[in-house]
Amino acid sequence: MNMNSHGLVVGGTGMLADVSVWLGQHADMVSVIGRQENRHHKLNARMKNVNSLIFDYKDGNELRNQMMKAIEQYGPITLVVSWIHSYASDALTIIDEEVSKAAPHWRLFHIQGSSNSRELYFPIGANCLYRSIILGYLIEGGQARWLTHKEICEGVIESIKQDSEKAVVGIVEPWDKRP
Repeated sequence: MNMNSHGLVVGGTGMLADVSVWLGQHADMVSVIGRQENRHHKLNARMKNVNSLIFDYKDGNELRNQMMKAIEQYGPITLVVSWIHSYASDALTIIDEEVSKAAPHWRLFHIQGSSNSRELYFPIGANCLYRSIILGYLIEGGQARWLTHKEICEGVIESIKQDSEKAVVGIVEPWDKRP
């Protein structure tokens, strides 16, 4: 990211905390959405340029309001890393709408679990470059296991660095071998 840049990590205090910290090394400000205040405190101890947005993104009105405030305070968001649970079906649409209003061009790195690996596109605005990151699994010693948070973060960071249109962290096939 360039100077005077503003990134957003949705779900960036838990599994993606290392992605938030890494992004903070490459952006002027990183807004991080997460529900748990104690996780925000831990993240604040690891990075200084974080805008902690403590709320549940399934509340669409609150999401829209927090997005507008963050953009007003820190400028347009040019990169979004998003891990959004299926119970918040409108969240990504709201993020797209609010980010697109302020940024002429931006990138969305949409992280999804392997069960979504067949649905690789999300309809977004014309000024967004959509990037899909699918989280798979690994096979070690003949046993399948889910990825660790560290492996997930390393894969997501590499996908951002490579600006990959589609990336898979781990493997998603064979389907019947999933843990």
